Amino acid sequence: MGVNLYIEDENGAQLAEVLDPRGFVGRIVSLVGNQATICLRFIDPYGNTVFNQLQILTLIRELETAREQVTDELVAKLAQEFLEKARKARWSPAVIQEIESSNRSVSASDIRGHMERMLALALRAQGKVHTYLKFYGD
Repeated sequence: MGVNLYIEDENGAQLAEVLDPRGFVGRIVSLVGNQATICLRFIDPYGNTVFNQLQILTLIRELETAREQVTDELVAKLAQEFLEKARKARWSPAVIQEIESSNRSVSASDIRGHMERMLALALRAQGKVHTYLKFYGD
């Protein structure tokens, strides 16, 4: 399960969405690194994260910058590191197998495509009074 992104109004009504069934948002946050961002690093994969109008422009800029940095090599390196951590933690063989399968099916172009959808949604929300971007973790 991933981290879904919604545009919401001040009453919490969802106006638009980008769903994340393949877990791309978690990979994006890991790829850009926690120290290099202002907004992206605060996306909580297990909780909810809200960005207001003052923060949306910064989030847009960070997504645009990060999109250019996502390469197949970086995606493969991150995937390998995650797999090694899972093995070291002695996760179950079924979980290890799922991670391996997921790693084989994800490319940098997949992640950049998801980032494009996130950017489009953020641009739609930008400048709209009482409108927020909300990430819902699983």
